[in-house]
Amino acid sequence: MAALFWMLRKPAYDLVFIVTNPPANALAAWLYWKLRGVPYIYLVHDLYPDIAVALRRINDASVVARVFRLLQKQWLTSAARVVALGRCMRDHLHRRYDVSLDRIRVISNWADPIATNVLPSDNAFRQANALGGFVVIYGGNFSHYVNFGQILGAAKLLEHDDISFVLVGDGVRRSELLATVEKEGLKNVRVLPKVPRTAMNEVLAAADISLISLDRRMMGLGVPSKLYSIMASGRPVLAIVPPGSEVALVLEEEQCGVNVAGDDAAALAREISRLKQNPDLAEHMGQNARSALMRRFTLHHAAEQFYRLFNEVLAKA
Repeated sequence: MAALFWMLRKPAYDLVFIVTNPPANALAAWLYWKLRGVPYIYLVHDLYPDIAVALRRINDASVVARVFRLLQKQWLTSAARVVALGRCMRDHLHRRYDVSLDRIRVISNWADPIATNVLPSDNAFRQANALGGFVVIYGGNFSHYVNFGQILGAAKLLEHDDISFVLVGDGVRRSELLATVEKEGLKNVRVLPKVPRTAMNEVLAAADISLISLDRRMMGLGVPSKLYSIMASGRPVLAIVPPGSEVALVLEEEQCGVNVAGDDAAALAREISRLKQNPDLAEHMGQNARSALMRRFTLHHAAEQFYRLFNEVLAKA
């Protein structure tokens, strides 16, 4: 409401652009559109109440969920255009909220190929943490929608194969992870603290494989942005994501990684072993990843798409 009152004190804008964080952002844009007739574009990063329902933080049939869903539908269907981060999100918005497909644009996130470039794997991060052998890295938020059970299960199966699993980050499940690693006696798993953004290039470069995980309940509700940083680092992606999700589609289209869907720790372990035993294949996937990023997923590509979208909406307004 403070944002709305601030906008109302200014001369009328031509266009309003909003994102889903915080989730009530769209209320200001919707009311401004009602009062001033100014169209808005709605960029969906994380979709609520859907995420809260998927993670069982609130009941789907609760008053809170039903009211917020009605509001969300109003905000989405009233937007001049809705921007989704992936095709799975586009399909969810269409199916769940009746947003017509011609009003949705898919514009992916991106990575900076200069800030994250291809570095040698034997770098300062490896040396500082005494990492040797074949290194599998997960870097990011230790959240509820990461399948750490499958990752740690694969680590247990591979504990005698000179393969190190390195989990770098922080989040609500950090204590749980540390306790599980200690309880299971997983000597090949390291849980390391979050590093500054400026140090992530070395973390990603230290990996022979980088992991991405997204709980199947999150299908269409978000797209892990770490995909693009991994691609920029020139490393193969090993994903644990639902089939048909944006990450799975990109890996298939660009042949830059492998997706192991489901909860099968043995399947994940087999794919890690396969890539370890086929370094040429892993290197080829990493090269494909970097090439795809430069062709499709830089800030320049995203900016061009937003620029065209802004002009499209303004022309109709």
